[in-house]
Amino acid sequence: MFKPLFEDVVVSGGVSRYAIHNSSVGFTLKKQGEPAVYLRTPPRSSALDNIRTVFGAATAKELLQLNHEEPSLKLSVSGYISGVNFAAKKSTMLLFINHRLVESTALRKALEQVYSSYLPRHAQPFIYLSLQMAPEMVDVNVHPTKNQVYFLHEDQIIELIQKRVDSLLVGTSAARTFYTQTLLPGASSAPPAADLPPAKTAARPQQTVRTSHRDQKLDTFVRQAAAVSAGDGESGTAAAAGTAPTSARPVELSSVLSLREEVERGCHSGLRRLLAEHSLVGVVTAQLSLVQHQTRLYLVNHRRLAEQLFYQICLYQFGALGLLQLEESPPVRELALLGLEQKDAGWTEEDGPKEELADCVCQVLQRHADMLDDYFSIQVDGQGRLRALPLLLDHYEPPIAALPGFLTRLATEVNWETERQCLHDICREVARFYSWTPATDGAVSEPARLQLERALLPAVKEQLLPTGRWADDGTVLQVADLPDLYKVFERC
Repeated sequence: MFKPLFEDVVVSGGVSRYAIHNSSVGFTLKKQGEPAVYLRTPPRSSALDNIRTVFGAATAKELLQLNHEEPSLKLSVSGYISGVNFAAKKSTMLLFINHRLVESTALRKALEQVYSSYLPRHAQPFIYLSLQMAPEMVDVNVHPTKNQVYFLHEDQIIELIQKRVDSLLVGTSAARTFYTQTLLPGASSAPPAADLPPAKTAARPQQTVRTSHRDQKLDTFVRQAAAVSAGDGESGTAAAAGTAPTSARPVELSSVLSLREEVERGCHSGLRRLLAEHSLVGVVTAQLSLVQHQTRLYLVNHRRLAEQLFYQICLYQFGALGLLQLEESPPVRELALLGLEQKDAGWTEEDGPKEELADCVCQVLQRHADMLDDYFSIQVDGQGRLRALPLLLDHYEPPIAALPGFLTRLATEVNWETERQCLHDICREVARFYSWTPATDGAVSEPARLQLERALLPAVKEQLLPTGRWADDGTVLQVADLPDLYKVFERC
């Protein structure tokens, strides 16, 4: 047994709450041995009348009625909540689930968080809620006193109640009560309500976007050309000078126009918005980066993004690509031999001697040299030497380590017989060459990171039309969501 004073407070508090919830029944509470009545509520009254009796008229007049039905969750919510003009020193929450007085710490914290955007500091709300749900959805075996409960679909139900309470408070936040002094003689009056800006919805912390894709870092103002180093063995090239095209060349080839239409038809609007408005968090590996869009965190495969970007650049700048002159013109035959030595070339003895295959590569590229130079800025001279490569993106150099494999595949993997397929294959091979990254999960070199941050990803924001399959194949993978993280932290 507890002290009489403590038991008096507990009993009177419990009876008062049940009197509010069961307003159709009259309640009378007296203390033994005393004639005075502690609480009396008339039968067939309303919950609001009993709130007025228990907590006072000042509280009752500031309450807003809440009613909501959610058939998908078999949930019914009713009750009264205080508006934005109510402010108490102590929070009061009456929660009944299936007509049983209980406590839910998660729901209390969630609603207090909503009110924190509307009430002054240290001000607390009044909340009376009655939830009706299927009995099998409620777990009362949480605390020996049975006053703490958990229920099924707790996160969804709490979020639903949060949104409903927030919508009620937003509707009344424009009509707050303020106490003002009488204007002094000669003072101008306040502007009419029609001239005031509309009230803004207060954003909850878990919905607040704390970064913007429009923000610029200090290193953005550093000359981008200084970020590219030609001495890196994996990403540098022996380039002497590059010239970008000044204007696009009119294209009348139906094959190129159909390839462009195919790209535009497969563009995913949601991914396009994500990539256009993302903020880079950091480069993780040679192929993966971490980006933020609104309140979500994504892991993106920037190598796949780069391949599709360069493929589209080849299509939309068809015949007008920039020229990347090489300081030394290496023989195509020697580069083809190096390409056939690589493991991913797939060469076997049944394919014949490597020297003969290298000669074939050189002959194929020489035979189509005029077309490669005119459409793709790939120059191969009459002596079988590589003179120039296409310049697809300013301040972005192709990886010299992938050049032998690129020339080998360009001669062997392209269908030279059909126009549309031929142009598609060449664009795709050029894109694979430019987007090549070393097969390693180690740290990214500083020049490669700067080239990615200052050249590739800005171009992705402005130009790339992403395909819808990236949402399913792991190219763009969501790893975190701020509202979900708040739910986890609220349980701790």
